[in-house]
Amino acid sequence: MREVSVICRGGQGGITFARILARAGLYEGYYTQAMPQFGAERRGAKVMAHLRVSETPIRKRSKISRPDILVVFDDRLDFEVSASELVVVNTDKELNNPGTIAINASSIALNFGLVVAGWPVVNSAMSDAFSA
Repeated sequence: MREVSVICRGGQGGITFARILARAGLYEGYYTQAMPQFGAERRGAKVMAHLRVSETPIRKRSKISRPDILVVFDDRLDFEVSASELVVVNTDKELNNPGTIAINASSIALNFGLVVAGWPVVNSAMSDAFSA
């Protein structure tokens, strides 16, 4: 089983990201779970989503505390790199951490006009980076 955690801000598409990838996993014959985790709903607040993908039925129904893969939609949010095998981060900075992939998803979203209420919606670019 692979466990993925997504850290984002409300409105960036992190929950949709987890749901789309869970659906794609189902179509490929895997068992999947996509679970949102957030407090008061408002644009810009910290939001987490969790995704599990497995070749066997998934019996766990808990929050993921040590993900295999961490996907960070905004590099200004707190996250721990060492807890995951792979980290995919939306940033315009160059990162030299082993096991970390940097992608400027905000710039990609702006170039394609993927903006809602002034915020770049980065889930499409992050989904592509994660899938690759």
